Amino acid sequence: MKILLVDDDHMAMKPMLLLARERSIDVDVAHDGHEALTKLKNNDPYSCIISDYMLGPNHLDEELDNGAYLLSKAAEMSPETTTVLYTMSSVAIERSAGSIDKGFLKQTTNFMAVIDWIVAHRKGEDSN
Repeated sequence: MKILLVDDDHMAMKPMLLLARERSIDVDVAHDGHEALTKLKNNDPYSCIISDYMLGPNHLDEELDNGAYLLSKAAEMSPETTTVLYTMSSVAIERSAGSIDKGFLKQTTNFMAVIDWIVAHRKGEDSN
């Protein structure tokens, strides 16, 4: 499984990145929406893209400051990729439209539960 983790906050990303790598999950990182779309264009499809809602200022395209917009573009480019949005509000997981509370996701057991859900979800799709 290969995931793309998108967040402009390096400190918020670090524990998630380390945990995923400890589980032998291949992780690419992007620090803004433009970098994320470039990685999506130049790599094989990701199993999942996990993005923060509020990304730092993107001087190339202001819409890419919004993680929800980024994930909608990613879904157009790679419809088979599961997308997860995390933010400081609301907790829900859905394919291509989910959101997770950032405080919830930063807790290691919760982040790994999300990864486990994604793995199980993808295995279910692969068996159909």
